[in-house]
Amino acid sequence: MPMTCVAYGCNNRFFKGCKKQFFRFPMKDRKRLFDWIAAIRRKNWMPSETSRICSDHFTLNDYMLRPGAQIPRLRLDAVPSVFDGFPDDLKERLKREKEDKERNRKEVHNKTEVQIIQTDVEKCPSSSKLEDNTTSKDSGSSQEIVTATDGKIPCVANRCTNLFYDGCENVFFRMPMEDPELLGKWVLAIQKKYWKPTISCRICSDHFKEEDIIACTGTLAPKLRSNVVPSIFHAKRKKRRKKRVAERMAFRLGQEEECITEDHTYSSAQTSSGKRRNSFNPTILTLKKNVKTLQRQVQRQRQRINSLYEHIKKKKKK
Repeated sequence: MPMTCVAYGCNNRFFKGCKKQFFRFPMKDRKRLFDWIAAIRRKNWMPSETSRICSDHFTLNDYMLRPGAQIPRLRLDAVPSVFDGFPDDLKERLKREKEDKERNRKEVHNKTEVQIIQTDVEKCPSSSKLEDNTTSKDSGSSQEIVTATDGKIPCVANRCTNLFYDGCENVFFRMPMEDPELLGKWVLAIQKKYWKPTISCRICSDHFKEEDIIACTGTLAPKLRSNVVPSIFHAKRKKRRKKRVAERMAFRLGQEEECITEDHTYSSAQTSSGKRRNSFNPTILTLKKNVKTLQRQVQRQRQRINSLYEHIKKKKKK
């Protein structure tokens, strides 16, 4: 059966070698599924496992940033919004609704930006002046350090626990939002699933090499070199793992020493109770059973070897 697009007025069909992509419906995500159904606007219709919608009904912002990837992938919040087959009156109404949503989103975004800038100026005016001077001199202002925000912002790298806050020791950099090509390289290096960077995203200096960072003379605001990509990941995680394992082992050994020094006596009652406890321990019982089975296997092998040896002796005598 040929695969056709379910959108109203769309006649696109899937065939071998076609340049259009056909996407399944998010059947497991109920909220997103109902958003898709509401966007398609078909009466008394529910999608099935075989239902597909083509790529003509999605915008460029609905796709993930995956430089070098051949197959496009939709974002988790993507909803089909382009429908040329709708009647003209419905198109106009949908266009007005979309413009209103976009206007509200921009207003909220501008308000949050103004609040962040105000907190930066109030808490650290010297750093804000320094950032203004550096932005006028260098076009790569998105890669400069940010020194203060209202709340704690975590590093965007996977499994990195560094937090950006007022007075933190680590150096944090903004994402290069002004350079889409470099931003795509950063997203590819960070390797975070279903994630799209924003203006508020930060990455710490632990993920850059020493030669990638320029120490500015007379200031406390280091910068990144041009076209630098974060390349150090999971290095701190291994060290932390080793430290945690060592701490756990030391803690267990300390507990065992305490138990031995405090509970050890020469009374027969305590030794017998300890033996009883060990006899009912399930791990010890399973280990004892394993030992017995192995001993029996060894005994059978020895008997087999002895019988073969005697058989060889008899053959030689004949």
